[in-house]
Amino acid sequence: MLDLLRRHQEETGSSLAERLLETPEATLDRMTKILPRDYDAVLRARADALDEDWTPMATPHGRRFWR
Repeated sequence: MLDLLRRHQEETGSSLAERLLETPEATLDRMTKILPRDYDAVLRARADALDEDWTPMATPHGRRFWR
């Protein structure tokens, strides 16, 4: 996250980004990760599948399923 903020500051000259980067630990403590519910559910299902040693398999139509 700090890399993204650093890049933003470099490319835009943002004074706010510069101030946030002065105290990186405090900045990270103030940030919240936001994900759409459906995407979060997909990430959890994928993690569960990997924990159970399922592997992605491609179908003839290019779709993927877990086995």
